[in-house]
Amino acid sequence: MAKKLQIISPMVRANFPMERYHDELGFYMAQFSPEVIVVLRDKFHRDGLESTFSINHEGELITGCTVTKSFIIQESDREWLPAEYHDLEIGSWLVIITFDSQEQYDKIIESGITGLSGEIRFSITDSNGKKHIIKDNFRRVNKLSDILPFDVYVFGGETGSAGRSEHGDAHFQLKEKNTRRDLGKIFMPKLEFWKQANEKEKMKFVEVHSGPALSNRDKKAFIAWLDREDHKCLIESQELWNESNKNNNRAVLI
Repeated sequence: MAKKLQIISPMVRANFPMERYHDELGFYMAQFSPEVIVVLRDKFHRDGLESTFSINHEGELITGCTVTKSFIIQESDREWLPAEYHDLEIGSWLVIITFDSQEQYDKIIESGITGLSGEIRFSITDSNGKKHIIKDNFRRVNKLSDILPFDVYVFGGETGSAGRSEHGDAHFQLKEKNTRRDLGKIFMPKLEFWKQANEKEKMKFVEVHSGPALSNRDKKAFIAWLDREDHKCLIESQELWNESNKNNNRAVLI
């Protein structure tokens, strides 16, 4: 019996908070109710997108595969769904994708892709009453360099080491992507100061030392990252600095 070249995956989970970043809004949480998901599912099929796939919502379309089953999870579906999907929220949207060839199937499996998501257009009204249409202008963020045009590092080292040795106040080191050319540093604020600082003070604090100035947009993105999840990113950066430089008597711990 021939092996079915299929994968099953959620497209949208019901009432599941997803963190996103928007150039104007900063970080926010998006989630979709079962009622909204039904509308999204119906529009997907009405627009004939069953064979329209890309990797990370960019680049060339993937050919040789199509959605052959699309459904909203009901309680009765738990009996036949794979074990890892038994806890999915009722009202979530799942699809089964069938591939035309073993080659296309293997290509997707070997690519490291771990899930599917739909390109959804929706709107958010901010605290000032301004409406933002969300489609392409958002980013899934795993690290600070995902939202900035350069990489950001926290370095450390021993005072007498042969390699890199960081000295002075705790700071972030900015490097050009790909080339790793040094672009200067931004000093780490103390948590107590940062919690009490207003936006103007924060904008002034994230100036680059010994490098080109940041745009206001990049400053705001940097600030949003430091504020993220009750200053979790700032706290973790400080802890990393202290651990990396605990034996360096020329580096100031924060």
